[in-house]
Amino acid sequence: MTYNLTNVTNANTMLDLATGANQLSGGTLAISSLLLIFIISFLGAKTYDTEVALIISSFVTSIIAILLFIIGWIGVEILVVPLVLLVGSIFMNIINK
Repeated sequence: MTYNLTNVTNANTMLDLATGANQLSGGTLAISSLLLIFIISFLGAKTYDTEVALIISSFVTSIIAILLFIIGWIGVEILVVPLVLLVGSIFMNIINK
């Protein structure tokens, strides 16, 4: 069995290696990283109310998603999800108060 190592052999930095891994996985690396960051930041912010923890975690995920979009790891359809979650959680917090 042979493996496609064309993206890995030209990698000079850690970013090149991660970009190659993301391209070979079809973008799954970036999407799963965003999900993991959301879960960790939500559990970390759980000392506050659930609405505030949701705002904090969606804000952090949105910032990282924007950075991943800038370097080309995710598309617009994935970028929209944390932004809509952020707007929705802010709207939910306003309505509940």
